Formats: sequence, structure tokens, C-alpha cells
Amino acid sequence: MKDNQSTNFSALAVFQFIWRWRKVFIIVFLVSGFLSFGLSYLIPKKYKSVVVMVPAESNGISRMSVHAESTLKDLQDYGEEEQCEYLTEALNSTDLARKVIAKMNLADHYFIKKNSPYRDDLVLEKYLENVQVKSTDNLAVKVTVEDRDPKMAANIANYISEQVNVLRKEMKDERSKKALEITQMAKDSLLVEIAQVEEDMKSINQKGVVCYEEMVERIYQQLAIAIANGNQAAAKRLRDEINSFSPYIAHYLTLREYMKNKSERLSDIDNRLMELKADAASSLPAQFVVQKAEIAQRKDSPKRISFTFIVTLSALILSAFVLVFVERGKGWMNKIENNN
Repeated sequence: MKDNQSTNFSALAVFQFIWRWRKVFIIVFLVSGFLSFGLSYLIPKKYKSVVVMVPAESNGISRMSVHAESTLKDLQDYGEEEQCEYLTEALNSTDLARKVIAKMNLADHYFIKKNSPYRDDLVLEKYLENVQVKSTDNLAVKVTVEDRDPKMAANIANYISEQVNVLRKEMKDERSKKALEITQMAKDSLLVEIAQVEEDMKSINQKGVVCYEEMVERIYQQLAIAIANGNQAAAKRLRDEINSFSPYIAHYLTLREYMKNKSERLSDIDNRLMELKADAASSLPAQFVVQKAEIAQRKDSPKRISFTFIVTLSALILSAFVLVFVERGKGWMNKIENNN
């Protein structure tokens, strides 16, 4: 009950306060409304253009070039979250911003003074203020460009989407060059090891150890026949032949297994080199452009009604605080006079 009375009393007090100062509030409302609406015409118009891109699978070309089971679908796959983050970072990079600024001559377009010591920083700040890059929930990337010139806004947005491929190629070329050098060094080192193993196996072959399994099978068959026929001379000769190459058998088997492993490793490196060369030579786009930027027909800002409403409301609230302070001040002054 007391809470309801307190609420009613507060609402009544607010209504009485507004009614006492109604003329002031009406004047503030009219003056702030007209002034803010007039000032809204002084705010430069801005037009908005939007480009929407979906990152492409980055290694589709290498898979299709190297692996026979890959199909054209690999080239048409959309990228996943990692590619989306990479594309967003690339679009937000300072290097790309500098390219756009230079290409579009934005320093002059933004009226940055040529003799300003902070010219580069000022134009970059203005660029970042007008260009926004955000990823969407659907793993797409949206580039929004605002400018007082609708044609310039569309040109900037489309140029940014085009430069992604250039920026990606520059980064990819640098990375691919280093990867190719490292992989080629690994291959050269492996070829040296294989050549040494081949030399060791050749040395053992010269001692009569060639095609070990077939040779042993043949000799033991002949030995069995010689023993069965009672040919001791032939049996002794065959036993001596076995004893002559038996010390090299273990080493030969070790070298053969080692050679097999190195050959498989060499095949993997060759496949990796093919992938790297295919990636380096590819010129596929880093993204699919879902929506190209178009020249806006209508301005995006300022929204004059919203601007006028916010300014007028702010003025009314501020005036209410001032009037409350005035009433409180009068009350304190009356108390002081009464006490005296």
C-alpha cells in the first residue's frame, strides 16, 4: 500500500514539475528541434556501398593437380572458419589500406593538407573510419564503405575485393618460395643418402649378393639335390658359396629396408614439391564475390529525423536537470533566509 502511494506521489510530483515549467520545456523543445533539424543539413551526406565475399578453399588447386581422386568440386569449395578469419585479417591489414589510399588518392579526397606532418596517419584514420570489415555468421566477409561520393564508395569497395587476390598472391609467393627452398634442400639431402646406400649395395652385389631371396632359394635347392644324389663335391662347393656371402646378408637386408624407407620418403617429398609448385603457379581467386558494390542512389546518413529526435530529447533531459537544480537551489536559499 505504501509502495503504491509512494509511486503515485512520485508520478504526481513529476507531472507537477513538468506543468510548472511547461513554458520552458515548450521553448526548449521548439528551439532545439528547429536548430537540430537545421544543423542536420550541415552534416555532410554519406553514401554506403557493400561488398560480400566468401573465402575460397586455399589448397584446392594443389589437390586437384596432384591427386587423381580430386575433382572440380575441390576448386569450388568454400573456405571454412580459418579461411574466413584469414580473409578478414587480410582486408583489415594496413598494407591493403595503404594501397587503397594511394590508388584512390584518398589524401586529397579527404582534404588532408599536403604540408601536414601527420598526413599519412590522418588519411589512414579517416580511411579506417569509413571502411568496416566484419565476418558474418555464415562465414562470409562483408566490407562496408561510406563516403560523401557514392561512386567513390562503390569504387573503394570493389577495389578492396579485387586487391585481396593481389595481396594473397604476394604473401603466397613469399611463403611458397621459402617452402620450395626448404623442401628442395630436404630432397637433395635425401638423394645424397640414397646414393650412398646404392653405392654400399653395389659393393655387396659385387661380392655375389644379388636378389638375395631367389639366390638363396636356388642354392639350397641345388644343395638338397647334391646331398640327395650323394655328390659331396657339389655339396661342399655350394656350402662354401653360402659361407662366402653369409657375412654380408644382414648388412644387405638392412640396406635394402633402409633404401625402401628412403624411397618412400623421396616419393612423399616429390608429391609435396608438386603441390607447392602447383600452388605457386595457380592464380585462382582467394574469394567468391557474392555481392559486388553498387553506386548508392540514396544517402545512408545523416538520418535527419533520428538526429533531430536525439538532440531534442537530450536538450529536454538536460533542461530538466537544470530546472531541478534551480528549484533545489531556491529551496536551500529560502531555508538559509528563514534561519537567519
